[in-house]
Amino acid sequence: MLEAMNNNTLSADYKRLSVIEKQTDPKLVAYTRFRGVLNAPSRMWMVRDWAKRSGCSLIGPPQCVFYAGETDPERRLCEIQWQIAEGWVSAEGEISSKRLSSTTVIAAYHQERPLTIRNTELALAAWAKAHGYRLTGTCCEVYHPDAEGQSEHWITEIQLFTDGACPTYGLFEGSTIFRGDVGHAQVDALLGEGAVETQSL
Repeated sequence: MLEAMNNNTLSADYKRLSVIEKQTDPKLVAYTRFRGVLNAPSRMWMVRDWAKRSGCSLIGPPQCVFYAGETDPERRLCEIQWQIAEGWVSAEGEISSKRLSSTTVIAAYHQERPLTIRNTELALAAWAKAHGYRLTGTCCEVYHPDAEGQSEHWITEIQLFTDGACPTYGLFEGSTIFRGDVGHAQVDALLGEGAVETQSL
């Protein structure tokens, strides 16, 4: 269905797109806010270098939030966030800390070249809107790079923020709403044991 809906702009690779609705976990993060999507990698390393200097342990993968509003990539408001241990307080230059609350998101795992992430985001947004979700316009990318593999094997979780559960499906926390021919054990592992309820489109 995704392919049929977007056959003018999206490739047949979206047979492999899996979509889940879930609640993100509340957590404490170190973060830095900036403008311009191309500045995200350098800001990620900025947080990593701060952690090394301060002796703070970073937990899990980093993520970048692209806030709603400005659509120009060079001016879009962005924020790199990296989970840190409870009780840690950060306030150094452009690095601060804050607690993230739980949020309802529609998510998909992208396993292609990083340059094609935008296409997956468009496919995910099309699916969400077609199924009654109200998107806020804010997007988050969670990066799961394979340090030993090529960039086309990296996995990026794309999360689109919503203003609540879909009125049609309700809240299927961690379950698979759409699942195509994924065929990647690593993606299956990221989806976890909770991703067992499947609805074919």
